[in-house]
Amino acid sequence: MSKIYKTLRNNWKKSILFTVVGAYGTNYGIERYEEQSLMRSYCKEALAYGEQTQSLASKPYHVTVILNPAAHGGKSRTKFENFCEPLLHLAGLKVKQTILNMQITNNILMIFYNNYIVFNIK
Repeated sequence: MSKIYKTLRNNWKKSILFTVVGAYGTNYGIERYEEQSLMRSYCKEALAYGEQTQSLASKPYHVTVILNPAAHGGKSRTKFENFCEPLLHLAGLKVKQTILNMQITNNILMIFYNNYIVFNIK
């Protein structure tokens, strides 16, 4: 035990560095696990919604998603494709994805899709 204490005392900078890196890695692993378990529960709920039967007279739901490519540091498209889109497909919705190029395009699309439900993810 004294040998371990002596090594830690002599190499205190390395000990602090490895402790911080280890704590960061542990925190990252815990967040990933919680994110995956939350996504799993959302998928089960969306699947239960998607398995409900619809009458032949009703049309399937369509969802148009307008993505801003500059949102969330440019990661909005990957976040949508990894988290939101699978849930919408499991729920039985038809998803149409539109990616904006500039602010003018946003105004034109809002006029064009006036009759549809539009989700604007920022």
